[in-house]
Amino acid sequence: MLFGVRFYVVWGAFQRSFYVVERVVFGMLSCFVGKRISEEEGRQSLSIFFYGSLSCVVSGCVRKLKLQFVSDSCVLTQGLNLVWGYFLFMKVRSVRGLKITTLAENSAEGTCLGQWGLSFLLQLVDAKGDSRKIIFDTGLNRQALLHNIRRLKVNLSNVDCIVLSHGHLDHTAATVQMVKALGSMKVYAHPHTFLPRFFKEKTGKRHMIGVPKGEGQREIESVGGQVVLSTEPTEIVPGVWTTGQIERATSFESALPLSEGESLNIVVAGKTVEDRVLDDQALWMNVDKLGAFVVTGCAHAGLVNTLLQVQKMGQFSQIQGLVGGTHLVERSDEYLQKTIKELRRFGLSLISPCHCTGFKAAARLWHAFPQAFVLNFSGRVIEAGKEPEDRVV
Repeated sequence: MLFGVRFYVVWGAFQRSFYVVERVVFGMLSCFVGKRISEEEGRQSLSIFFYGSLSCVVSGCVRKLKLQFVSDSCVLTQGLNLVWGYFLFMKVRSVRGLKITTLAENSAEGTCLGQWGLSFLLQLVDAKGDSRKIIFDTGLNRQALLHNIRRLKVNLSNVDCIVLSHGHLDHTAATVQMVKALGSMKVYAHPHTFLPRFFKEKTGKRHMIGVPKGEGQREIESVGGQVVLSTEPTEIVPGVWTTGQIERATSFESALPLSEGESLNIVVAGKTVEDRVLDDQALWMNVDKLGAFVVTGCAHAGLVNTLLQVQKMGQFSQIQGLVGGTHLVERSDEYLQKTIKELRRFGLSLISPCHCTGFKAAARLWHAFPQAFVLNFSGRVIEAGKEPEDRVV
């Protein structure tokens, strides 16, 4: 009888182990099937989840019909291996030859012009081997932006799309002109991007800080742009993703350093509410043989929150590169210290803060990351994996 009990226990353990292994293999296979179907239908994230889940459910029902035991732990394993397979797939979709040109920024070098605004041109070879061009934000001053494009002799033919990091006027002032000049293309943004928003002083005076007049969704679509609004991560070209709406995970980060009596406001569904800049999003990609690179607009969601989101989405052990606005301007010493402490955890080998970073914060970051820091300005060109010319000028 004792032998029979032992045999039952061992046999039961073997069955459960075999079932878990089967679920892992089946989950990874289902993700692969979902990926292939999604590439044809253009709904990658949704189809991976849908087809993967469906296959697990069907296989589970088959096992039920066979009257084989299915434990709650195995059901949990199905879900976990599905998520694991999904992120594994995302991680291996890498891009090559990433080149970032700063078209607009606060400072400038040579014959370029500076402005309180931001715009980048990203050039790369996508996960399918096709050359791509992406414009990230369109600055505040149209004339200065166009001047820089001419001076830099940047070729903007065959631009694939425009991505707007958020709906503030210093990132969205030339979107219509870009679409009109470059031809019909998709413009990716968050649903809050084009809503009215303002900054209110202690005195009650309001300053409109949203998308400039004439640069709204209707105007973009009138010149051939296809506005794509989403709160979810979106793969804009194979291997390049938006973060979507960023989770506010840290306890110390905030959208803006406001004084007592000041407020940020946005009009949602006809009601004026506190503006937490939920539309703030960044771009990220896995550069072949290098790792994750992140491009930010202002990082109103928090610089650390942004990197945490990317790390979570791509299952990266570290972040290789960070380029863009950080909104560390006018932050307290304590805030800067906490930010730098958290940034050290990501193992950055390149950090090029700009725009809304501020001189004090930029100097602190240079001191904290002397081997990784690259000063940014209008006209700066950064190529992933290559030593930039004159890190600090």
